[in-house]
Amino acid sequence: VICVVVFILGVGAALLAAERPIEQPIPYNHSVHTREAACVLCHSGAQTEANAGIPKFDVCLSCHATPPPKLAAPEKARWAKAAEAKEPEAWNRLYEIPKHVYFSHRRHVAVGGIDCATCHGDMATTTSPPTRAVVPISMRRCVGCHEREQVTNDCTACHR
Repeated sequence: VICVVVFILGVGAALLAAERPIEQPIPYNHSVHTREAACVLCHSGAQTEANAGIPKFDVCLSCHATPPPKLAAPEKARWAKAAEAKEPEAWNRLYEIPKHVYFSHRRHVAVGGIDCATCHGDMATTTSPPTRAVVPISMRRCVGCHEREQVTNDCTACHR
């Protein structure tokens, strides 16, 4: 009985943690940026590496020497402090795959020609940072795509 209760509490806690909204330090507007730039300008690893990467603050500074005018005072202060110190703001990860799963952005984006929106949803239209993954990543979703595209579903291709 105790084991069942502990199991139920553990599952419940995991589900609550998964549903907790993820906040970002600065209210980033993808729609403004994607009018002029492709995803890979900021997520440069998407075409060349396994990990697309979360942009470092110096990527923002390469276009924005000063804080964007629409930021509220607290975000402008964080922006100025980070710019002065040359330290990146800590963007919080929305998408995370288990450690035993290997996923290569390069293989899917550069080699496979898959659009970012296929897995990440239409981020190009978001005007504020999503608080959770727009498109939940799951094994079922990946296997379904591999079946539709007629590419390998061999377990060892993704599971290490």
